Amino acid sequence: ERHYTQENLYTHPSIQALVKHINLRHSCGFVRMILIEDVIRDVYKWVPQDVYFGIPLFCEDLNRKVCENIQLFNLFSEHNLVTLSKKNRELALKLLDFIAETNSRGRGREGMQEEEADEEEGGEGGSIVDYGSIPLPTHSVAWPKGCDLPISVFS
Repeated sequence: ERHYTQENLYTHPSIQALVKHINLRHSCGFVRMILIEDVIRDVYKWVPQDVYFGIPLFCEDLNRKVCENIQLFNLFSEHNLVTLSKKNRELALKLLDFIAETNSRGRGREGMQEEEADEEEGGEGGSIVDYGSIPLPTHSVAWPKGCDLPISVFS
């Protein structure tokens, strides 16, 4: 995957999946990608680190690229804003469905968590994760070169 560069990173399958699933065609911003090494297979692969919506203020070059694409793709046109609003509502509904589905998983009889039902029956705990037992991060990740990381502008 080292053949992806700043100029062609927008063609990466991860970026294309994001474009499709969260409708980046009608939004402005950028996707930050990082190159990680799989030491077991001795290969590198690009993965999305974050998706940023809006106009970046921290990096002049990135700000310019996003603003140029806003003009190029006429993102502030009435047609695009109507489409963006519709697509955002659809995405919000999908998110609510996902949350409802996730919350309904692991429910035992009469709304009990599986582990509660299993404890009543003397069985092993279910698939419920105790998120309180997962340690929180203790260090921030900092990129000393600012916006020099590979990005793909999606506006």
